[in-house]
Amino acid sequence: MISNIMIIDDSPIDRKVIRKIIEKRLADIQVFEAEDGLKLNESLVCHGIHMCILDILMPIKDGFQVLQDMKKDSYLADIPVIVCTGIEDRKAIEQALILGAYDYFSKPLSEEAMKISLPLKVKNAIELMKKSQGISYLSYHDVLTGLYNRRFYEEEIDRINVKKKSSYFHYYG
Repeated sequence: MISNIMIIDDSPIDRKVIRKIIEKRLADIQVFEAEDGLKLNESLVCHGIHMCILDILMPIKDGFQVLQDMKKDSYLADIPVIVCTGIEDRKAIEQALILGAYDYFSKPLSEEAMKISLPLKVKNAIELMKKSQGISYLSYHDVLTGLYNRRFYEEEIDRINVKKKSSYFHYYG
């Protein structure tokens, strides 16, 4: 099964280097690229991304903002993000991890990081995401039939009721 990765970095050279490292070391990988954080959430959902590699220093929307936006979106909150940036400040590393980054690398990447660490951490992050998706699937589907279970229907009814209430208040409020 193919795993989808998104590299988000304003530097085309850095995106190309990271892409080559991953494609060389990992099989069944499809790599997508983004040069900034604008309209990123839509792209992540559209491509079914399993993990991201994210730069912090970007001109329009920095990596911290991207991380915050991803964690607020229920469809994207569980996607593992490896921060790979030129910032070596302890506070920046801590902030990225507090915001939910899966891991952190400093650029430029060392030879060891290029050959061993980055590909393995990407592989581990993808496996984590796939396990999380499997658990989520099982929490809403019957194991034997694959049909939606009672939990799914209860949550769907609650969602519909909330939607009706908000449209009612919008119309009459």
